[in-house]
Amino acid sequence: MIKIIEILTGVMLLTNILAPLAAVLMAPVLVGITTIHLFLNPAGIPMMVLLHVLHGIIVYGYRGYYKELFTLKAQV
Repeated sequence: MIKIIEILTGVMLLTNILAPLAAVLMAPVLVGITTIHLFLNPAGIPMMVLLHVLHGIIVYGYRGYYKELFTLKAQV
């Protein structure tokens, strides 16, 4: 299931279809990668850091799409 999400988000980012949603879907995958590398495979920490930096760049690029998610009082 994780591989399906990884492939799907990669295709979504490359084709620029629902790219902000792809960035959101990538976050839990990165949490799993971080957990594995911190506790089971410390040799992979540089790759983990690189993935987080790249994800941060993607999220920063789409930051305008996330503004509505952080409104305090939504209008119905």
